[in-house]
Amino acid sequence: MATADETIIGQENLLKFFNKLAVLSSRKPVGGSFIFLGPSGSGKKTLANILIGKLLCQDKPGLRPCGQCPACSQLKAKVNGDVFWLSLNEDKKNISIDEIRGLLHALSLSALGQGYRAAVIDRAETLSNQAANALLKTLEEPNKKTVIILLATNLNDLPKTVISRSQIFALRPIQPNLVHDFLVERGAKRSQAKTLAALSLGWPGLAVKLSDDDVLSEHLAAAEVFFQSISQDQNKRQAALDKLLTKDLEAEEILSIWQTAARDLVLNKLSLVEWQRYGQLLGHFQDKFNFSLAQAVAWYKATVQAKEYLAANVNQKLVLENVIINL
Repeated sequence: MATADETIIGQENLLKFFNKLAVLSSRKPVGGSFIFLGPSGSGKKTLANILIGKLLCQDKPGLRPCGQCPACSQLKAKVNGDVFWLSLNEDKKNISIDEIRGLLHALSLSALGQGYRAAVIDRAETLSNQAANALLKTLEEPNKKTVIILLATNLNDLPKTVISRSQIFALRPIQPNLVHDFLVERGAKRSQAKTLAALSLGWPGLAVKLSDDDVLSEHLAAAEVFFQSISQDQNKRQAALDKLLTKDLEAEEILSIWQTAARDLVLNKLSLVEWQRYGQLLGHFQDKFNFSLAQAVAWYKATVQAKEYLAANVNQKLVLENVIINL
């Protein structure tokens, strides 16, 4: 954990804020709610752990987490009794009010360590209305030495009442060459690093995730389904989607891949091929279909709307089918 900061590049402003907050916490109690925004692979969870580590560290309050004290060791092992993580269960559409009540009860108990308690709500956009309302009271009157961190992809998917009572930090992608150098430093071959840097769209965490061959294969398979569907009949499109849904990809991930694939088609028509993410893959299909700029823009807008449907808890398979069928 002492080197957690080093795995986050391009987010210096956030890390500086964490340092200031940690220094302040050594003088007086701090608390409140924070929203970290960014796509999958942007480092939201890592940043949450860094902030919590800076507050809980027993040996060097106000500086870097030491990584050695009991609080740091427990946090690293995910067994710290003062830190709680809540996320959406795979078989549910929303984080329920009962889950939030349970979380708030846990936060209300006396701390076991340095006095700070922290909760991280992953995929906070899936909070039910009742759950968000239950959380709201705590956000309005935050307890001292209690920190609540909400992780989300899109700010517009969060309740305005929650947004207004939280500090918002939007993570930003970095230049591909920085991702490339980051991967090389981690031992990747330069050719592999170049490919992964392009696919990551500036998110080092995603690049590291895609360095796993199986993950990369599934990622490219999702993009391939999108490109192939443009020239396929409905039956083949449906069969390809059904096969894709057997892989370890969430609907949100698939839509993000499709949205980027549609963006590549727009860039292709604008002769901005150097900005394409799947340029090499697209090259294999270009001679199989014709499309206009207007069509590419419409397909891109369809993926954006599909994400909105997904956020509104429309059936995931139906959302994906609607995109593919209308290509």
